[in-house]
Amino acid sequence: WRTTQFSTGELADPLISGPEADSDRDGVNVLLEFALNLNPKVKDLTTITPGTGLSGLPAADFAVINGQRRLRWEYVRRKAASSPGISYRVEFSDRPDPSAVWTPASSETTISINESWERVAALDAASWFQRRFGRLVVTKP
Repeated sequence: WRTTQFSTGELADPLISGPEADSDRDGVNVLLEFALNLNPKVKDLTTITPGTGLSGLPAADFAVINGQRRLRWEYVRRKAASSPGISYRVEFSDRPDPSAVWTPASSETTISINESWERVAALDAASWFQRRFGRLVVTKP
C-alpha cells in the first residue's frame, strides 16, 4: 500500500511515510489512513456513510437496545489477510480527557464488504443518559 501511495524518496523518509507521519497534515496519521481506506496525500476528514461507505473516519449514532439508547460506532477495517499485524479496538467513556476510564465495546457486528474489507458496528455497554465519547484505537506492533 505504501509503495502505491508514496514515491521512492518519500518512502525513505519516515517523517513523510512512516506510520505516525501525517503527510497531508489533516490530523490523521498514515497508519490510520491505511486502516480506514483513506488517501494519505489528500486532506480528507470525511466520515463513513453508515451501511454503505467504503472509506472514512468512524461514524457515530445511537441504537435503541431493550428500550435504552446506546452509542454506536461504525467503521470499515481491513480483514486480517490484508492488514498484517494491525488491530482495531473501539472504546467508550463518559469523558475524553487522558485520565478517563475507557471500556471496550460490549459487542461488535461485522459484515463482509469484499475480500479485503469489512464493516464493523461497535456498541457501547452503557445506556446513554449522559455525555458519552467513543474512540477507535488502531495499533501495529
